[in-house]
Amino acid sequence: MKLFGDSTAKSLADAAKIEQALSDSLDSHVASAFGSEIRPEVQIQIELARRRISHIARIEADRRTNGWTIEHCEWNDGRATFASDDAIIEVHGRIDRIDRNIRLGQWEIIDYKTSDAAKGPDSTHYAPRSEAWKDLQLPLYKILAAHLTGKDPVVLSYLLLPRDPKDTSIHALTAKIDLAGADTEIKRIIAEILACSYSDAGSSTAGEGARGALLGIGLVDDNGVPPPLKEDPE
Repeated sequence: MKLFGDSTAKSLADAAKIEQALSDSLDSHVASAFGSEIRPEVQIQIELARRRISHIARIEADRRTNGWTIEHCEWNDGRATFASDDAIIEVHGRIDRIDRNIRLGQWEIIDYKTSDAAKGPDSTHYAPRSEAWKDLQLPLYKILAAHLTGKDPVVLSYLLLPRDPKDTSIHALTAKIDLAGADTEIKRIIAEILACSYSDAGSSTAGEGARGALLGIGLVDDNGVPPPLKEDPE
């Protein structure tokens, strides 16, 4: 998708031409990544990807007709600075895709999601019964892209790529979900990080694996003393 999104073909509005351009982009990527000798299992994955292209092409054609243009693919300039009284943290992120609609005066941030079943951003991000945010990815992306989008409205979406290519679709986080609550939660979490407070670290075992290392749990005891090194088994 990046090769397509960075090419002049991204402005095409004809589904057949878009399909050909996407297929050509896939071939170019395969040639660059694997050369001329492609293992059979990789070839299967390539052809599975090619089966999805026609469905993506129709989606892209509809979007061009409705005024949406691809502005950035795999955008690496997502950034935002958060500060407390005595600390600053800068958050960076790469966003799969950012589109713009001049007619509507809107932007759309799109994250690609591959899965066995299509699951939209509403159920992924928000639990309506408890009114709690379960995932803050898309709201955080909106903050990271604010220096690009300015004060224009921003749509937050998934491009769903499930097992069945026919279910390929774009779904937006619906307007009924109040993003202000997500912004408040993001700021709360950032404030705890700045304060080195990890009391709400979640329900999984905090001291194990990469998660414990990331939080610094178990590196020192309450007195600032590191635990003794474990001897390697003979």
